Amino acid sequence: MTADQFRRLALSLPEASEASHMGHPDFRIRGKIFATLGYPDDGWGMVKLTPEEQELFVQMEPAIFHLAKGAWGRRGGTIVRLRAAQQATLHNALMAAWRNTAPKSLVLQVDSAAPNRAGPKARIKTGRRFPDDILAAIREGKSLGIRAGTKPHRFIRIWAVVVEGGVFVRSWSIKPRSWYRTFLKEPRGAVQVAGRELPVRAVSTRNTHLKDAVDRAYLEKYNSPGAIQYARDLGLPKSRATTTELVPG
Repeated sequence: MTADQFRRLALSLPEASEASHMGHPDFRIRGKIFATLGYPDDGWGMVKLTPEEQELFVQMEPAIFHLAKGAWGRRGGTIVRLRAAQQATLHNALMAAWRNTAPKSLVLQVDSAAPNRAGPKARIKTGRRFPDDILAAIREGKSLGIRAGTKPHRFIRIWAVVVEGGVFVRSWSIKPRSWYRTFLKEPRGAVQVAGRELPVRAVSTRNTHLKDAVDRAYLEKYNSPGAIQYARDLGLPKSRATTTELVPG
């Protein structure tokens, strides 16, 4: 990425504008800075993340993202090595910074408008779906018991959402022995819901508009003060890439 590409991506976000601060170009939403260019030098940008988002971006792309110096960095200020950045990764970081800075009313307005922008092509049909009573139980339950693969082992509890009649899950930490890694090798398993154990098949989700809908579903369902940050983390690129639909297997 170049500085001009960074600028175009930042200004493509809703109501974003360019100004300057301490001799560096900055990008604002309704007067508040969410990103800058030219610090510490012309090869770098900066995005205003939360400390939790910062940790995930740095872990995911250590060649691109680094903590800014001092208290600013400890609060989530994250510098971006432009030469190493890819457009999709940088866009996700800028969007996270924009959401952290924009008024909540504007974020909600943008989120609510997203399905209309996506249009009918955003809807995905994957075939078999769970019965309505199972979907209702998953929708109302705080977590879902899941066992990935066909080997006998214990069920673990994970967060799940229902979107367009489908059941979707994401992995927060992609460890070598995680349920997500197991599904990549063997896309069959089981879930525990409503007192029943049901076989499932894991289907990877690639549709961007559907992933956006899953983002919103996590934020709407897990919106308590103790859960909302984890729900936001599940919308970051690393977790979005693990978006998986569970279908009857």
